[in-house]
Amino acid sequence: MILKPFSAILVRSMDKEDYALPLNLEDRNRLLAQLPVGESTYLVLRDDIYTEEIEVENACGDLLVKARGLGETIPRKFPRGSAVCFDLTLTVVKYLICNHDCCAGGSCAPVPIEIIELYLPNGSANTPWSGVVIFGGSEPMELSCGNVPSWITPSVGRNYIKLEGTPTSPGSYNLSIAGTNASGLVVTSVGTILIE
Repeated sequence: MILKPFSAILVRSMDKEDYALPLNLEDRNRLLAQLPVGESTYLVLRDDIYTEEIEVENACGDLLVKARGLGETIPRKFPRGSAVCFDLTLTVVKYLICNHDCCAGGSCAPVPIEIIELYLPNGSANTPWSGVVIFGGSEPMELSCGNVPSWITPSVGRNYIKLEGTPTSPGSYNLSIAGTNASGLVVTSVGTILIE
C-alpha cells in the first residue's frame, strides 16, 4: 500500500458500478508514477454533497478501482469535475495501525499519541492569524484536520499542524483535529476560533 499525497478531478462522470478512474492523461501518469505495478492506494471521491473512499491499484500499467465504498461510504455516481484525492480517512488510519511495524529491529512499546498543545487564539477580521496543534508520543505520526475554514491553510509537520491565514469576516469557526501513531490509538479534538 502506497500512501502519498495526490489530488485531481474526474474528466467525466463515474457511475457507482464503474471501476475505471476517469483522469486526464497527466494525472493518470502522475498517479501511476507513485504506484509500482501491483501496489494500491486509498483515495477519496468528493463532490459538493457526497464522499466515497476507494482503493486504486496499478494493474500492469492501468489504474483499476479495486474496491469502492470503503470506510462505511456508499458507492455513488460522481459527476465530471468531482475531486479525487488522498486524505487521512479512518480506512487509512486502520491500515496504518494494522500494518505498521513499530518495533522493527528491536523491542519497543510505542508511546500513545496525545495532543499536548492546542493553541487557537482569538483574532480579528482582515488581520493575519496563526495557531498550532502539537502532538506527543512515538513517531511516525499521521495527523490531519477537518472542517478547516476556507481562510486557513494547514501545514502538517512530523508532530504538529500549523494553521495560518487571514479571516475575512467575524465569526466562530470550528475545526477538528485527529492523529494516530503505532500505539494504535487515535486522538481527536475539536477547536473553536473566535474572530471579532
